[in-house]
Amino acid sequence: MGVDLCQYGNHTFIFAERDLTELAEEIKEKLNSIKLVNIDYIKVLMNYWDHSSHNAPEILLRNEKIGIYKEIVEEEWNWEYEIINDYTEEDGINYQYIRFIGFRDFELEFTKDKIYFWEPPYRFRGWFLMDKFTRDQWRIYMFQIISTFGGNRAIYLPDNMMDAEIYLDKYDGIDSPFEEIEQDLIKQFGKYEKKIDEANNEEDDLEYFIDDFSDLKLKNEMTVKEFQDYLWKECIDEFMDRMKINESELDYYLREIIINNNAEKLVEERMKK
Repeated sequence: MGVDLCQYGNHTFIFAERDLTELAEEIKEKLNSIKLVNIDYIKVLMNYWDHSSHNAPEILLRNEKIGIYKEIVEEEWNWEYEIINDYTEEDGINYQYIRFIGFRDFELEFTKDKIYFWEPPYRFRGWFLMDKFTRDQWRIYMFQIISTFGGNRAIYLPDNMMDAEIYLDKYDGIDSPFEEIEQDLIKQFGKYEKKIDEANNEEDDLEYFIDDFSDLKLKNEMTVKEFQDYLWKECIDEFMDRMKINESELDYYLREIIINNNAEKLVEERMKK
């Protein structure tokens, strides 16, 4: 079992003594009004993600290229909601939240104290070890939503197998305030002074991270095409590493996999050796 990334954002939206349906409509209107500045970059990442299922290296490489260079089309940025009442009779706890499902089936959950993001879809450790440009696309997505609702920070937590998992609402079924979680994490694990780009989960043994987005730039320095080429280069490098091949052998594999569409044949031949 892996350790997935969980992320909370703060907000200043007032939930108390308000009709939840009326509140949900107001949140929906604000969400639908957001013009995501990097939406095409997010589309590239999701196309890539959709084509990156576990497979033999030859088949994976072919699928990754299809995903990375898939045509970017106009898609409706539209959010719908449902109001959830999780009542636990044993504990007498009524955990209420508003779930929003929108673009590409992205999910958000609004509680009275925070926003839970179901995306980005990464492992906890991988989030800190991945390249800056890719991570920043997701940070831009989160920041634009958080800031729309008066917030300015996110907390990154592990979903299991680590001590900090106890600060997730799912652990005790209680909607704990964002600031309370923040202070309890600092008290238990100490305050982490580095910026996210300096964080190395393997060296620092991170249990959590508080992102204030102070170093985030909303304007991208790569074009979408440059980003696609960048991701493709990463795929090729990983393929060479997995296959233990050098540059002189790469042309053969690219020709057979990408041009001649012989990925399955190459897998079959390799398995016979």
